[in-house]
Amino acid sequence: MRQMRRAHIASQREAAFFHESGHAIDYNFYDDGDYYTHTYRNADGQSLQDVIYEDVRNDIRKTISDYTSDKTMQDNLLDYIMGAGSVNEDTLSQTEKKLLENIRQHYREDMAGAENEACSDVYGGVTNNIIRGDYGHNGEYYWYDRNSECGKVP
Repeated sequence: MRQMRRAHIASQREAAFFHESGHAIDYNFYDDGDYYTHTYRNADGQSLQDVIYEDVRNDIRKTISDYTSDKTMQDNLLDYIMGAGSVNEDTLSQTEKKLLENIRQHYREDMAGAENEACSDVYGGVTNNIIRGDYGHNGEYYWYDRNSECGKVP
């Protein structure tokens, strides 16, 4: 069992290394300093960021429809979640707020654990952590070091 735990920890470290290396490749792919995810276009003219956003939006839309058939509530919840913090939560009705909490709980459970960190990271990035699992980019551990200097804390 200890060997399995050590292997899991090593695989988490390797996953983090390759994840962060992907960001480095993304940023340094072109000499102009722009992100590859912003400049690359698929056959439909979409960037990787566009495709990720669309996939997350479609999944969240489907999940919301599992919780309510009311189209107005579905639109309000989707607008709030995909607004990534730009839409005030107070614009939601009490029923919508309760549905939102149930939807968030669904995703927290679905994306729990280290094996789901990439998915949690993506959903958290798209929704500004409105939807996420156990991992993401929150200010408590990611963006600032102990001296409040920007950068990832090791």
